[in-house]
Amino acid sequence: GSTVPERSGVALSFCRRPVKSREEQLIADWLFIQGVEYKYEAPYPIKTESKEHSQYQPDFYYPQIKLYHEHFALNAQGIPPIHFKNYAEGVDWKRTLHQQNQTELFETTSHMISTGEGLPALQHALESRGVVINPDPDRPSKGRPPLEIDVLARIIRNLMQHAKGNHLGPSELSARAQTIDPIRGPLIISLYSKVLELWQAELTETNTVDFDDMINLAIENAESGKYRSPYKLVIVDEYQDASAARARLLRAITVLPDTFLTAVGDDAQSINRFAGADMSVMKNFVKFFGSGTELKLTMTFRCPVEICNVSNYFVQQNPIQITKVVTTTSSVSGKAIQCYAAESMDDLSELVKTTLTKIEAKLKTVWDLPRKPSIMLLGRYRSDEPHNMAELRRICGPTIDLTFTTVHSSKGTEADYVLILNVIQGRKGFPSEIADDPILQCAMPEPEKYPFAEERRLFYVALTRARRGVFIYTLEGRSSAFLSELAGQGYISIVGKDGAAVSIEPCPLCRDGIRKRKTSQYGDFYSCSNYPSCKWKENIRGASETVSRRPPHRIHHQNWH
Repeated sequence: GSTVPERSGVALSFCRRPVKSREEQLIADWLFIQGVEYKYEAPYPIKTESKEHSQYQPDFYYPQIKLYHEHFALNAQGIPPIHFKNYAEGVDWKRTLHQQNQTELFETTSHMISTGEGLPALQHALESRGVVINPDPDRPSKGRPPLEIDVLARIIRNLMQHAKGNHLGPSELSARAQTIDPIRGPLIISLYSKVLELWQAELTETNTVDFDDMINLAIENAESGKYRSPYKLVIVDEYQDASAARARLLRAITVLPDTFLTAVGDDAQSINRFAGADMSVMKNFVKFFGSGTELKLTMTFRCPVEICNVSNYFVQQNPIQITKVVTTTSSVSGKAIQCYAAESMDDLSELVKTTLTKIEAKLKTVWDLPRKPSIMLLGRYRSDEPHNMAELRRICGPTIDLTFTTVHSSKGTEADYVLILNVIQGRKGFPSEIADDPILQCAMPEPEKYPFAEERRLFYVALTRARRGVFIYTLEGRSSAFLSELAGQGYISIVGKDGAAVSIEPCPLCRDGIRKRKTSQYGDFYSCSNYPSCKWKENIRGASETVSRRPPHRIHHQNWH
């Protein structure tokens, strides 16, 4: 994970400790470079541990001036992301705590960081209280290098690709970098400018062009009239993956009289944004091309009605999606979506084997089509592929076509049954919590504001690959936010390996994890499933008394048809 540079005594050192977000990492890096003494998540000096709260640990503390610093994930209106459960209440609790104890609190927000106001405000807060800023970008630190060479090379190549596609020069990129990543941004863009200069010189010397320049040259020739397209009808598929540059090329060659453009795309499909895809090109199609007729394809021939309705509801939660109601011609009836929660990864593997055994037995008795039935195992990552694929193929036998693929690779494919694996919380969960390097935003289309927008479309893709049924697998205590949302709305029920509904009592502190019973050398206790990010604990006697007074919240919804 990310690491925090800390100061200990008078000597600055680099301590490999996880931080909660790239924004906190940005603040920690800035403090280290400025030579500011601070502590990260040091316990608050006043006891706050109770049945409702664990011991409070402010994000940053500046012992020299006794100032506490919280970085809140709040937008310009002071509102947290929609999937941050009870986050606003936690913000109010922290503010009230400081007021009651007369401890000084300084705040930054995600909005302040994104607009470039956060770090200057922090610097003013520190200097106005007597802290001497001593910037030194070359201050030595322990641990791994801030940016590995191969990672830096990929960043520069991606910057070049997107900057060329969006006609952004180094000066404009540098201005954007000041806002997006004020510490590293200008340095990386400066290096990018030198690489770009050498890259272009190499192309000129060898009388060659790269792919991005080729597209731009084609646009220039078409828009200037040097090239006149002979084609009267241009048809484009997968239009949701169009970039601004490719849309310009299409417009340039179809602007001629008696020339027609037909574009087919699905904005609910995952888009390849890091290859330049720009959702606004599809959303604003008529405005971009000047005129046109929009036809909504609202009939699917693949999915059963339950999958159709659940997936349609799910993807339409993002207001940027084109509003439409999808219906189906499928005659498959019965329960089409089932979700299982396992206690461990080993248990999850056994659940998958059990499911395949049941499907294989059922197909022996009911399958009457001339083709082989198919089962597709889907993972968010290639590493999700089951380690026992050979055993799973033996279970299915030669009469069933069993495959594994990633959700990205499954676009355009289908199977009779789909098993979506490892739909859990975590860095490599679903939705994925791996954050891309923020510097790439300098050259990319405007990011979507809706949380996990691209991951939501990707989960829609996973759900809609099935002709007959979808089986979803998660872990107790690490259930995906997507599954919690669908269960909370009554669209799915989450059951254990015995088929009984999973009972979940939310963690009283973070409200995101669940209470899990654990055993240590000192006896049994309850703690949050999100430990160590959430450090709530309760001894078994207190937990038992709490449960006896307050029945656990149960996620147990009627099946939705």
